[in-house]
Amino acid sequence: MYTMNKVLVADDDEDITEILEFNLRKAGYLVETAQTGKEAIIKAIVFKPEIIIIDVMMPETDGIAVCRALKNNFSLPPAQIVFFSADDSPQKREEAIKAGGDMFISKSIPVREVIKKIAKVQ
Repeated sequence: MYTMNKVLVADDDEDITEILEFNLRKAGYLVETAQTGKEAIIKAIVFKPEIIIIDVMMPETDGIAVCRALKNNFSLPPAQIVFFSADDSPQKREEAIKAGGDMFISKSIPVREVIKKIAKVQ
């Protein structure tokens, strides 16, 4: 599958960003990564991804605040925001969706399943 959609992966765990970046590129996506919430906002403005995968628990600015900031930035083209987090409590899921997230994926699922779910977001 070669989609060539732009994906921004924002997670403070470098191992996770590397694994997702590798697998998304292999699936045909153009990928940028960010390690902090502030960096995610800047990269989203410059890179203009169609899909943003973001961890809830990020340094500087958490993923939920990043989602709100991006959804409220009307100069950006609309992006699908997918939360990818180890904190998959019902409260956190609800908070993420209310902030404008389009999907919530637990970090406990295998990477190949994450890629399949991302393909469905488009």
